[in-house]
Formats: sequence, C-alpha cells, structure tokens
Amino acid sequence: MPQRVTDIIHENMSHCTPNALVPKIQAEFPNITAAQIYSTWIKLSEELWKRADNPLESAKQLLAELGDEVDIIHTKVADGVEQLCWVIKKIAGPLGKGTVEVALDATYRTNSAHLELYYVMAEHDNAGFPLSYCLLSTATSMEQRKRTKALCRWVRRLRDQWGINPDFVHIDKDMAEIGMVRKVWPQAKIQLCWWHLRRAVRERLAKAKLSTTPYNPIRARLEFSFIDVDFRPAGASDTQEYEGGFDYHQPTSVASGPGPNSILLRIPATQPGAAPTQSNDADDDFEETEVKRDFGPTELTLPNGRKVKIIPPIPRTSDNSDDDNDEETEDARRTFCPPEYRESIQKMMDNHLNAHPLIPGYAAPTPEGIREWAVRQMYEYCERNGLCETWAYLWENWYRPGRWELWARSTVDDIARLKTTMIMESHWRRIKKDFLHHFHKPRIDFLVWILTAKLAPSYYRRLDLIQRPVGRGYRNLSSWRRDFKREWKKCVGTEITYPLNPKYKPDVRCWVCTCPYFAKSRFLVCKHLVQMVEEVPITFFHEVTRNRTSPIWSHTSLKPKHDYEQIDPLSSPTFSTSSLPSSPTSSPILNSRDLPSAQSDDDDNGDDDSHIGKGTGSAFFLFFGHLE
Repeated sequence: MPQRVTDIIHENMSHCTPNALVPKIQAEFPNITAAQIYSTWIKLSEELWKRADNPLESAKQLLAELGDEVDIIHTKVADGVEQLCWVIKKIAGPLGKGTVEVALDATYRTNSAHLELYYVMAEHDNAGFPLSYCLLSTATSMEQRKRTKALCRWVRRLRDQWGINPDFVHIDKDMAEIGMVRKVWPQAKIQLCWWHLRRAVRERLAKAKLSTTPYNPIRARLEFSFIDVDFRPAGASDTQEYEGGFDYHQPTSVASGPGPNSILLRIPATQPGAAPTQSNDADDDFEETEVKRDFGPTELTLPNGRKVKIIPPIPRTSDNSDDDNDEETEDARRTFCPPEYRESIQKMMDNHLNAHPLIPGYAAPTPEGIREWAVRQMYEYCERNGLCETWAYLWENWYRPGRWELWARSTVDDIARLKTTMIMESHWRRIKKDFLHHFHKPRIDFLVWILTAKLAPSYYRRLDLIQRPVGRGYRNLSSWRRDFKREWKKCVGTEITYPLNPKYKPDVRCWVCTCPYFAKSRFLVCKHLVQMVEEVPITFFHEVTRNRTSPIWSHTSLKPKHDYEQIDPLSSPTFSTSSLPSSPTSSPILNSRDLPSAQSDDDDNGDDDSHIGKGTGSAFFLFFGHLE
C-alpha cells in the first residue's frame, strides 16, 4: 500500500465513507483494489471508535463520550440477555412529543456478536428519522417471552423519558414486536406493512401444503351468521403455522347477532285474532322438524309458545364404490390454492386494507360495516370456488378478531400517512451498502460509531431543512414530494371519459372520491379530483400538507374550479332521494345477488371498479354513501 494512499484515507476517514474514497483513490492509483481501501480504512479508523478489547464494553464507553448527541437507556437486563439502547437526542428532542407515527423493525447479521439491531423511526413530513436504537440478544436466556419483555423495557423508557406516544405504529408481522406495542402503547393503532402483508399471503398461497392454521368454525359462525361450520378443511391442521408466530393476544369472546350491514324487520308473530296452532301429537311437547343442520341450539321456542326440536340430517351415504374412488382421487389432487384464484384474493385483500369510513363506496361507513363486507366477500369467494383450506388460513391469520385490527386501516378514524415500512428498509440499505458491504461481521463498537457519527449527521441536516422552510430548495425536500408531483401531473394529463361513471362521486372540499383508484393510490389522489381544481403553482408541491383526516390534502391554492363550486352531491342527476327507503322497516332486504354488477366505463388511470357493485357494499353505498 503506497504511503500516499494511506495518507488520503487517514485525512478523509472522519468525514468520508470508504465507498466514497474508492473512486477517488483508484483514479490516482488504478492498481489499488476496493478491498484494500476498506481494510486500511477500518484499521486506521480504530482510533475513532475502539475504546476497549471487549466490543460491547467499548461501545458503551463510546456512547458515553457522545453525551451531547446520544442518551444511553439503562435497562434492567435479565439473565442471558445482552442489551444496549440509546436515543438520538437531536432528533428525539424536536420530534418526540409531537410524533404521530413511528415505525419499528429489526435487522440481523450486522455485527460479530450476533446481536439483533432494532430501531424506532419517527415520521415527519412523510420522511423517516431515527429516534432510538437497540442492540439485543436473547439466545442464552431461558425466560419465556424474553424478547418481548426486553423490547418493552427499552421502549417504555423511550416513552417515559422522551414523551413519545404515537397514534400509529408501523410494523411487520413479528408477534414479539406486536406484543410489545400492545403493552407499551396500548392506544396506538398497529398497522402492518402493506408490502410484507402481500408477500406473506402470496408465498403461502403458492405453497402446495394443504394443512394450515387450526381453524375454529364455531367461533367464526358465532360472529358472522353467513359462515357455514361445515365449510372447513378435512385434514389435520398445522399447529405451528401462524403468520408472525403464535398470537398470545387471543379474543376471549366474540359478539353475535345481526351484522352492521343488516336491516332488521319487525314481523308480528301471529295475525291479529288468530289462535296459536296446536300440535297434533298429544304425547310429545315437541314437533320434530328436520332442518338443515346449522350451528345453534338444539331446541327453539317460537313466539307462539310452540317448541321445535332441531334434528341434524343423516349424513349422505353412497353404495357406489366408483363414486368413492372418484372422491378420493379428487382429494388427492387438491391444492391449497390453484394459481387462477391467487391474484383475485390478493386484490380483494388490497381493497379490504384500503377501505375506510372516510372513503365511501364500499359498505356502511363504519368500521364494523367494512369488516363484515370484507369477511363476506372473501368467504363467499372461497366457498364458491371450494377453497376451504384457503379460507381457514385467511380467517385465522388475517380476518378473525385480533388479527383484522393489525392490518385494516378502517379500525380507526384517521388514515395514516405511511402505508409500508420502506423508510426503514431504506435506512438498512444505507447501513449495509455504504459501510458494511465489505466488512464481514464487524465489531459492535464499529457499528455504533457508524450509526452515530456517519449516518446521524445526514438526518440532522434533513430535519433542519424541513423545520426551517425559509429559502429551502426543491432538491433538498423529501423524496416523496417529487413522486407526488409526478403523480399529480399524471392525473392532470389523463383523459376522463364523459359522461362520468355514476358510481364516482368526487368531493374536492373533503378531498375524497369513490373511484377505486383513489383508495389504492399512494397519495390518495385521482384524476377526477385533480382536474376539478384550479391549476396549482410550483410552490404547491413544496408546501402542500398531507392530513390524516378529511380533507386529505390542504393548501391555499387548492381551489375548486367555478364549474364545481356549487355542486351538491344530493342534487346530482345520477342520485335521487326518492330511491332511498322511507324507513328501515318499510323496505325489503337487498340481496347482493339481486344487484347489477355494472362494468366500468371509465378505466383510465388504473380505475378498476371490480369491487364496486358487487357484494353488500354497493347496496349500502346507495343507502349511506351520500348522506351527510
């Protein structure tokens, strides 16, 4: 190694990454490899981060020296647990108490001691800023739920000392992290990452294994009367198959009764003046009536006092051995989910995740109504196509109580800004690509130095630019604003087919639209809304604010065009109040099979309205979608 190369590395190691030094050195010394530069850089930089021979003790001493920038979290460590936590003061201080959304994740294989690296990242202006880190190892601990308890000790101090109490916690499907959030931030809405959700469902549907999560049809039938207890997997279940691990937070009871999308009719038990019918059988108080077996009591007492005994039907038997062989051959050829059904299931789950009471057009505008609509749509699809194993997996992992609340955004009043944990994945990529790519399992103290001395200053500068908007340029803003500008321009340039689809009801003042593209859009925009406002100036994309409730976007330049200022949804020619029922009891129950499934006549900009006009949601769009 030439002395000149060593001098260049020594002069720049405090403020340059090895990745940035490689092209600079190779331009002057072409024979020097990147591996040589990285090796020399880490040896010379030991004076900056190495404080002791023990890596963990050295990391603690290094953090103690950075008292102006970090705050070490001292926790009571259980036997067999190694844990080192700290808070980034310059970020947690300005953002702490005002943090509404945080993301939590972990990464592995970042150090030679095999400690897992966790961190909490705060959302500010749709961008991520690291609040705190935790290095954790529970490999030698014998305590039950040891990882959840260790994470609770860390985050609880973060909450108590820095006042971080978010309303949304974005997370993947790790049940230890979910259990920690439920204990430390019980008021927060847990929102699973949309990307992780899609990947987990896609991978499971592609597997051929028929045995799936243990399914409890009785519990499902108690909550939703349209679920048949006989529609369940015939084979043995897999007690180890739970997405994210076993969920200790099991619901103790479920509500029963009519669903939120039901219309109750009060019918008199008998006609006026009519005498109750007497049983012809004087020796027995029961009238034996054979009905289709369903979950419920074995005795029913009718309003007129007559008792009915429910007798389950005799199982159908067949003396034809050929039919039995055909059934066995069909069972042997069964797959968990045939390929032709997988994309439809994923699209339905996307629609169920995107549905929210602020966005009309799916079902009754309540969390309960949306959930019943989603469960019914998925169950009827699986039942219609004979996917009993698929339904068992979907119900127990995604749709039952305790799991639905983890990923459906309709369970709370507001809509979170973040939809995925990609801000965290980007953070991991910076650590591994810029620093750890050429270092095989570096020491813990070296990793701590990278996080505090190399990565943290870049976040300080970004936060300062956002909080001091005077004179900031477009290039220094968060990357999402550039993506938002491209999406806006795309909506402006997309042609709208007239007459407008009668199912689409854009509302500029509330900034909502019933077209399917709006609900699944990353930025909650669509061509109907964008083309209903005046042309926005370039400063709009620098200053516009994304809200979590209606109106979704707010800015002084968002003004409706003159043609749309006086439009009232109830006065639209496509909607008439005469079509509404005068009272809930005077109208017949609408069956989803009786509703026309209108096809889209305006599918530009990705408008796929296959989920509108099907199922119970469209009926309640007529009843509730336009009522204020």
